[in-house]
Amino acid sequence: MLGFLFCESEKQTTMNRNMAVASTIVLIVILGTAVSQQSCPSGSFGCKYRCNCESWSCDSTGECTGRTKCRDGWFGPSCQYADVAFDSTVRRNTTFGRQSTVNSGNCIGTINNIQSVSVTSNADYHFTWMRLTFNNGGFSADINVGFRRNNSYIDCLKLRVSTDGITYLDIFCNSEIFINEVVLTGTGIASLCFAQISGGRNIALYLEPTQSSVYLDYIANKAVDGKKSGNFDYCSCTNGGDFAPTWTLTFSKPHQIHRFVLYNRDRQQERLKGFIIHSYENENKLVFNYKDTIRSKQNLYQVTPESLLKNVLFVDILSQNEYFTICEAEIYGDVNCPAGKYGIDCKKQCNCAVIGEACFVSTGDCPSGCSPGFYGNGCNSICPDKFYDIDCKKKCSQNCLNEDCNKVNGTCISCVPGKQGDFCEKDCNPGSYGPKCQEPCSQNCGGNGNCDGQTGFCSECKPGYMGDTCAKNCSAYTFGSGCIFSCSTNCTNQTCRSDSGHCFGCITGYIGTFCEKVYSAPSESEDSTAVIIGLVVALTIIILVAVTVVLVWRKTHRKSGTSSRLQLEIQDNDDVQNVFAKSEKMKTAKDVPSKDEMETENMPREQYINFNQVQVSTAIPVKDLHMFLLSHKADYFKHQFEKVPNISPEATTYVANSNKTGKRTVTKTFVHMISHVSTL
Repeated sequence: MLGFLFCESEKQTTMNRNMAVASTIVLIVILGTAVSQQSCPSGSFGCKYRCNCESWSCDSTGECTGRTKCRDGWFGPSCQYADVAFDSTVRRNTTFGRQSTVNSGNCIGTINNIQSVSVTSNADYHFTWMRLTFNNGGFSADINVGFRRNNSYIDCLKLRVSTDGITYLDIFCNSEIFINEVVLTGTGIASLCFAQISGGRNIALYLEPTQSSVYLDYIANKAVDGKKSGNFDYCSCTNGGDFAPTWTLTFSKPHQIHRFVLYNRDRQQERLKGFIIHSYENENKLVFNYKDTIRSKQNLYQVTPESLLKNVLFVDILSQNEYFTICEAEIYGDVNCPAGKYGIDCKKQCNCAVIGEACFVSTGDCPSGCSPGFYGNGCNSICPDKFYDIDCKKKCSQNCLNEDCNKVNGTCISCVPGKQGDFCEKDCNPGSYGPKCQEPCSQNCGGNGNCDGQTGFCSECKPGYMGDTCAKNCSAYTFGSGCIFSCSTNCTNQTCRSDSGHCFGCITGYIGTFCEKVYSAPSESEDSTAVIIGLVVALTIIILVAVTVVLVWRKTHRKSGTSSRLQLEIQDNDDVQNVFAKSEKMKTAKDVPSKDEMETENMPREQYINFNQVQVSTAIPVKDLHMFLLSHKADYFKHQFEKVPNISPEATTYVANSNKTGKRTVTKTFVHMISHVSTL
């Protein structure tokens, strides 16, 4: 408001001008405090940069809020980069340079048989980078980029492509290409919607320039306030107050400059003619000297150096006329950040594959690519799921569990069942399964003990087991691998061994391992022969046992001597009673026998007694013995044999007999237990 208050028509008298100057001085003193507390320029962020989002809706960093996006003609980080392609001449698609193209569906892919797209500007410019946006995120890296100037074709050398992984590609080429046309070819253009070509950002906006002289309040910073109106009365222009004034802009950091754009006033335009632009790397090093030679009056002047200006710190715009006027001065370029830094104020850190490499200050992309495991602006975004390596260009192995791998080297965090190795490229070794093959197959798996590497299911089971992992035993009525066979109906109780199917016993009338043979009863002569053989075998066994016992007893008693003696008492010829030996010390004097008696008593006679009173419950008729032997297996007889008690010296009894002479004799009796072996 102060500006409008003090701006006046050039028809004012000198007195009015002097009064206005005096009023200005007084009001500045009175309102100084209020002016110092003036807020940032409307529509700006950080008080230094213009918000170029739709509806001027951006946050403190310049990023658009809500669903808003950059206004047409601007793109890139914080929407700070002017789009050269906007309103340029575009072959094949007249709306190619507008973002509304995507929303309308009017993309290149909707036009048939497109093989190339060219974007031609009305003026030459320095190409630094561009952004290609694709429809529905279906971008393709199969894009070839080339340039033309004066009908000469130029390749994009040192092509560097960066992507957000979703919708766009950022393309960087040679640092110094002076062109007026971009040519795109390749199959990727089938899904291309529009291209945005960087013309740099306005690095002069909202800075604090100086001026050698000032006319009224048309101060130097009115040329960088973002107001392009040529109406002098709007007080948005700067004006020198003496002959040949100089307008100077100083940068806090070195900058590169692509082009200068000067907006003239709408009246007395001849006052800007013949202006001069000087650029300096320091106070003494002039790097650019331009003098206007256009004779006709212009509303706008655009000056583009053929060589990119680097490391510029100072810009002077000089006039050779009185009342030099500039309504807006735009200087397009970018800041020069130190290695490892990027952004409009060089405060962001980039993460390049080559340590210490200078990244592109616009987006933070690196000439060598992002450090493995990173992508995006500044290479600071971790690779999305399923991707890894430099720029996240490689995809994790499908054998990685959930396709999740190390973002740097691609090694799998874990493997899908059945795979092992750093990249899960190997099958499980025989006998193992599961993630990274760390689980052993079931011990009940048949064959070679192998199982499915993914599920652990056995290809087959050992006989006697069933189930996916062969963890279940066969029932009593089934057998074999997987328990798929039923025991023979001729098996006793239809039960059999679960591994082999051998019957434990057969029902009456059948014999054989599986009770598969019908039993034929032998003839009477065969029965007699079997009985005789059985009796002979039994007698032989009894005799052998008896002889063995006698030998053992004699050997034992030779070693023990006659230190003790047995007293035996006989009660009856039909009943036998054990008589226990008494100690020699317990006997009285009259109990001591004569020498003859002792000799007689120490000569025991051996006798075998059978307990005919014993009732045998397991007796087998002789006529059934043959079939019994055939229908029972070795396991049965082994079990029965284990029930027979061992014959030991304790099974021997001593019986005292009195003969007619009155002398006592000792009979050694071996008791044969017949409770388990008996025939009727």
